Amino acid sequence: MNILPRNTRHLALHERTATAARRALGLLLLPAVLAACAGDGSTGMTEPEVADEIRPGAMEVLAADGVFAYVANFQSNSISVIQTSDNSAVPIAGIGSPRGVASTLDGGFVYVTGGIDPGFLAVIRTSDNTAVAFATVGMAPHGVAITPDGAFAYVANIGSNSVSVIRTSDNMVVATVAVGQFPKGVAITPDGAFAYVANTDSDNVSVIRTSDNTVVATVAVGQFPEGVAITPDGGFAYVTNAGFNSVVSVIRTSDHTVTATVPVCCGPRGVAITPDGAFAYVASGGSDNVSVIRTSDNTVVATVAVGQFPEGVAITPDGDFAYVTNSISRTVSVIQTSDNTVVATVTVGAEPLGIAIAATGAPCTPTDLADAIAALGPDGDGSLNRGQTDALLRKVAQAVRLTERGKLAEAETVLEDLRQQIADLEAEGVLTSEQAADLADCTDDVMAGLGDA
Repeated sequence: MNILPRNTRHLALHERTATAARRALGLLLLPAVLAACAGDGSTGMTEPEVADEIRPGAMEVLAADGVFAYVANFQSNSISVIQTSDNSAVPIAGIGSPRGVASTLDGGFVYVTGGIDPGFLAVIRTSDNTAVAFATVGMAPHGVAITPDGAFAYVANIGSNSVSVIRTSDNMVVATVAVGQFPKGVAITPDGAFAYVANTDSDNVSVIRTSDNTVVATVAVGQFPEGVAITPDGGFAYVTNAGFNSVVSVIRTSDHTVTATVPVCCGPRGVAITPDGAFAYVASGGSDNVSVIRTSDNTVVATVAVGQFPEGVAITPDGDFAYVTNSISRTVSVIQTSDNTVVATVTVGAEPLGIAIAATGAPCTPTDLADAIAALGPDGDGSLNRGQTDALLRKVAQAVRLTERGKLAEAETVLEDLRQQIADLEAEGVLTSEQAADLADCTDDVMAGLGDA
């Protein structure tokens, strides 16, 4: 199933007129069906308990819904939280020597690696940006990745040549997997079946089967592999090699084979892939720039100058912006992906390394989508006439019925048709671009949640 990227502009939809929505829904006899389908938006992740070793200094900041970039400032012993809507930043103190950052898919928690011996994994609750738990892991942990269901965190320990597997429900280490030397980057396939670990001093990548935490393959790549990212369809892993050859290795995940080697410059480290899988953004510390690789033919199509010694890179859920940490400049460069220009430079702490994007706020349910449509109808602000409103609501109802019958592919097709109807209404001037974007984003959320229905 093609999962479209989720934008968070839909968050404003929840403030719209609910009375008008309920009246309009009644016209189509949908309330009971939609309520049964909508659920409570839960991801099944249990909120971690506060650990005994919780450290003082965690600040409650930016406690609101939206899209945020979390930046690990190694020398400042802090996390910078950037609100991407205006690129304002505030710190969370009390995180010792942070390196890697990862967010759960629902944006509810951010996991940060730090410390030396022993190392730790800090758990930050994004609703109030408070550190709520710490788990002890291996020596000098660096990269961290979370399974798609939020159940486990995988931490690469560069000083222990191992990967710690943490159960997020109680923040206990449930497995320690021996890998290559100096493991640094880690990424998990979208289906959660495998974790790919870049072993910097072994010049290879360990592939861990997550069902039993066994290394099932070791893939030789370039010199000094550091970063790893996996395409949204799970088909390929992109691995940066920071050695003299300065290349990106492309691993086909079906057979763990390197199918392409892409030259970049120089000393590539962090890598992230756009939500549509079309481009890989590679931060090159030795050349103070970001290489943009078109994944369809693995060609570098742009090189973007950023700050000094870029390390980490993360992309917003809508794919519109890439955020790049510049470790020497103490800044984050914001690249607009439509034309690959730097549109903002954000000052953060000393030696920013890892970065992750967290989109907070519950995703739209079918009920939310119907509410938003009805709020634009005759009983709402009147942007849509009765016929237009009913036509859109019928699509929602049809998708709900198909989902209840387990016909997810057909439900997705219906939602894609709905998306096209919304675009047509925008083109005709019936809906503003903002109204159309809100409805489209909410439709994307419903589409992404089909498998959970």
